[in-house]
Amino acid sequence: MHPHDFLPAYDVTVYVDGSIQIVGDIHELVLSALNSPEDIFLYRHPQRSCIFAEAAACADLSHDWIWTIVSQMRRYSSAGYPVENGLFEGNVIIRKKSASVRRLMEQWWREYSAGAKRDQLSLPYVAWRFAIPLGSLGESDARLEGRYFRLVNHPVKRRLGVVVRKYINRAIASLVSYNKLFGVAKTVVRR
Repeated sequence: MHPHDFLPAYDVTVYVDGSIQIVGDIHELVLSALNSPEDIFLYRHPQRSCIFAEAAACADLSHDWIWTIVSQMRRYSSAGYPVENGLFEGNVIIRKKSASVRRLMEQWWREYSAGAKRDQLSLPYVAWRFAIPLGSLGESDARLEGRYFRLVNHPVKRRLGVVVRKYINRAIASLVSYNKLFGVAKTVVRR
């Protein structure tokens, strides 16, 4: 989230997550982004198009405590963030060096640090709040086409604390709907 601090001499940065392997020449992909009006580009999320639906999935999968996620989503809902406003994966990010990207990255870091440790929940909200358009790279190449990237599945060891968190999160969600927990009127999650 800080390419402007760590790579100040570069006009474009490409972030590739540790779960992604580069398998093709990404030069063409970067050039395509450079010729677009937006300053930041990501792949669309392959399964959901709403941060509220993603937040419910994150709670259900025990990526963070439900009360941390609920607090963050209630704040976004109270601020007027719209349902079904798009969702991106944060595993490949192309960024142009610009004042708007710097501001977006700084605010994104603040949101991420203050809320659930799931970057895809906070980025669309911050971009919406500061009216900074997120450019789409299209469907998730790593999960579908594999032209430039491939998803690398690393073995996951579930710690006892995560298992306990999963059962607590799911128990709370079984008593009160995610829509009610998040403070959204439109149905975003169906069980």
